[in-house]
Amino acid sequence: GDHAGDLRGRVQRPHGERGAGRLRDREGLRERPGALGQLAAVFEALIQKDEGAIPRYTAEILRERQQLEEQLARRRELESELKQVRQALDKLRDDRRQTETDASAVRSRIAHLQDEVAFVQEEMRIAEGEVDDMHQAIGTHMRKDHSYDHAYDPTTGVKLSERQQLAMDQVSIADLRLRLQDMRQDKLDLQAKQHELIEQQRLIEQDRGLTLTAIHAERTKLAETKQLRLKMYKERHALEEELLEHYARGELAEMPVMQPPPSAATDMAMEDIARTVQSGGSIKARAADMPAPARP
Repeated sequence: GDHAGDLRGRVQRPHGERGAGRLRDREGLRERPGALGQLAAVFEALIQKDEGAIPRYTAEILRERQQLEEQLARRRELESELKQVRQALDKLRDDRRQTETDASAVRSRIAHLQDEVAFVQEEMRIAEGEVDDMHQAIGTHMRKDHSYDHAYDPTTGVKLSERQQLAMDQVSIADLRLRLQDMRQDKLDLQAKQHELIEQQRLIEQDRGLTLTAIHAERTKLAETKQLRLKMYKERHALEEELLEHYARGELAEMPVMQPPPSAATDMAMEDIARTVQSGGSIKARAADMPAPARP
């Protein structure tokens, strides 16, 4: 009886004394499945001892269930709000990345436009310089005469009307256009002349290369001729020594007359040919003046 009274007293306590621990008790029961069985055993013991406690316990359970449902609904609402906040945060992050990408593209575009502006300014500066040069080349009619007002006729001194001034300006503009066309034509002629000179230079360089190639070939032939001549001299010397040996042994009745060596004029002509090849002259022209070697 005392145990049932304590339980009834605990159930009938105001919510202010144990309201703070109810949620923790329910969470503990969720985490411990075995606690539900113990709670059911306690309720069964109370029902057996005090049958009048069933309505109270039922009402208490309904209130607890209602509070639990409210808390679950609140939790679902908070989770839904948290999900929405996370989605909004993800969207903001995506927007930030897109903004950074757009900003980078805009910076690149600005840098490109700045480069184009600098290029246009440089072109304008060059064009202004060319215009100034043309003004200086055109002559005195572009210079302002500070001693005389252009609004007056230079012959009569009568002030010109606006129409007459406009006509004079048109004549000046037409004259300037003609001079500009002449300058352009002169520039085109000079460019064509320059191209022609460049082509002539290219042909001269090509002819020079061919000439150097021919000189190199002639030098090679001359070297081969010198080697052949040296070989023939060696063979002739060997034959002379052999004939002298035969004559010394008495095998020959008389010493045969040998072919005289090439004349000094021939040697000088060969050296002249070598110098001509080195200096780039014509080999055929010098070889025609060389005397023919004596025949045996």
